[in-house]
Amino acid sequence: MQFVKTDWIITTDADCGVYENWLLTLDNYIQNHEVSMIAGAVTYDCERPFLHHFQQLDLASLQGATIGSFGLEKGFMYNGANLAYTKLLFEKLGGFDGNNRIASGDDIFILQKAIAKFPEKVHYLKSKNNIVLTKPMDDWKSLFHQRVRWASKTSSYKSRFGLGLGLVVFFGNLCWVMGVGCLVLGLLSFQNIVLLFLLKFFVDAVLIYKANCFLTKTPLHYLILGSLLYPFFSVSVALYSLFGKYEWKGRRF
Repeated sequence: MQFVKTDWIITTDADCGVYENWLLTLDNYIQNHEVSMIAGAVTYDCERPFLHHFQQLDLASLQGATIGSFGLEKGFMYNGANLAYTKLLFEKLGGFDGNNRIASGDDIFILQKAIAKFPEKVHYLKSKNNIVLTKPMDDWKSLFHQRVRWASKTSSYKSRFGLGLGLVVFFGNLCWVMGVGCLVLGLLSFQNIVLLFLLKFFVDAVLIYKANCFLTKTPLHYLILGSLLYPFFSVSVALYSLFGKYEWKGRRF
């Protein structure tokens, strides 16, 4: 950062692709708004495997929650693969101080500091020209470790809204897992488990569908199958992140 001479810093990841007018769209927004930090959307460049589309369903829900939180003026997360902020803001916030010992999450923690101090200066740019494309994981082990890494920083969130929403999502998924367990043990009827699934499915499907329409032209695949399996995956990730170790870029945490 000490070598940066420009007013603005824009970040993405080395494995990402951007649309032709990505920087132009950011520049147009900066010229027309009093803003010091801009968040943008990230989506997957999916191929055919179920694993890829499973991740797209997950990411669509995360991006939908992100967009919604900014709409409520309670933004608490976004992705450093599509992020812009001024050097002046970075310096006023003390940079990445405060989360040096956490393996990832620089983007989220600097957002939460910015929201706490200068909420009116942090915006979300919802434009199809400003979407960044990244690659999904190619095997379940890598996906599991990636999601554990993401989940492991949740306990360090400063945003009460973010923590509360995370707990709502966790217990919603846990209810489905426990419901299936009760069905197997004969403690819950099949009709009740179907009702529980439909209630959760329709709420999730609306968010995922609307977010996916914005993020990509690719239609949703495996929505029902993914909705059946995702609670088990999500609960496993959340619980493992509290006690287990994970691998990231050849290192263990």
